[in-house]
Amino acid sequence: MAAAGLCCSGETSGGPPDFSAMQETSQRKKAFFCYLAPMVEKENVRLLAERSRLQKILKEQSKGHSPSSSEEDFVKSLSIEFGLPDTPLTKSVVENLLLHADVIPVSLALAQAANESAWGTSRFAREGNNYFGQWCFKPGCGLVPKERPKGQTYEVRSFSSTQDSVDAFMLNLNRNKPYAHFRSIRAAEQKRGRPLSGRSLAEGLKSYSARGEEYIHTLRAMIRSNKLEEFNTSSGIKQACEPSETHALRLEENQSRVGPGMGRDLLGA
Repeated sequence: MAAAGLCCSGETSGGPPDFSAMQETSQRKKAFFCYLAPMVEKENVRLLAERSRLQKILKEQSKGHSPSSSEEDFVKSLSIEFGLPDTPLTKSVVENLLLHADVIPVSLALAQAANESAWGTSRFAREGNNYFGQWCFKPGCGLVPKERPKGQTYEVRSFSSTQDSVDAFMLNLNRNKPYAHFRSIRAAEQKRGRPLSGRSLAEGLKSYSARGEEYIHTLRAMIRSNKLEEFNTSSGIKQACEPSETHALRLEENQSRVGPGMGRDLLGA
C-alpha cells in the first residue's frame, strides 16, 4: 500500500511507482492517475500563462495600441514553439496562436496515457519514460519495437523524464496538423464558455491511432468508467489523490460538523 503516499506528488527523484508490482487494480489505477495528473496540470498552468498574455496583447491591439518589442519577441517564440510562420504581429496571428496555446483536459491525457502505456507497465514507459506512444525517426532516438514491421525505421521515443513525455504529448496535440480538428473543437467549447471535457475533445483524436473511431470510443469509456473528469481541476486532483487516512479523517470532521444522520447527504450518497 506504499503507493498511496506517492499518488499526490507527481514525478519524484525516485522515479515512477512500479505499477506492474501492484496487484490490486484500484491501487494501481489511483497510483497511475495521481502520478501523472500533477504533471499534466503543471504544463497546463504554463499554457494558461501563455494564453493569458496573448489575450492581453489581443485586447491592446483592439484598442489600436502597437505591440512592444517584448510582446513581439514573445509572439515570435510562440510561433516557433507551435511550428507557425514567423510573420509580423497582427491580430490574426495572435488569434491563430490562441488556437494552439490552450490546455489539454487532464482527464483526456490520463486516459491516453493509460491506454498507450498499459497503465505504465509497457516496456516503453518503463525504459523510455514514454507514456503516450510517441514515435521518432532518427536512429537511436528511442526504443525499437520488437514487432516493428520489416522496412520500417521508426522508434518509440525515449524521454529523460516522465514530465518530458507529458510536455511533448501536449505539444504534439497543440502543434501538429493531424490534431487541427481537436483544436477547433476545443476553441468552440471555449467560445461557448463551457468547461473543457475530455470526452468531448476525444472526438478530435481520430488521427492519434490507427484504430480511429474505436480509439475514441475506448478513451471515452475509460474517462467515464474511471470518473476522470474529476481530475480536470486542482481541487479534483487533490481530493482524488489524498491518502485514504486523510480522506477518512475529513469524513469524520464533516459528519461531526453537520451532526448525526446528515453525513450521507453531505457526501452526495
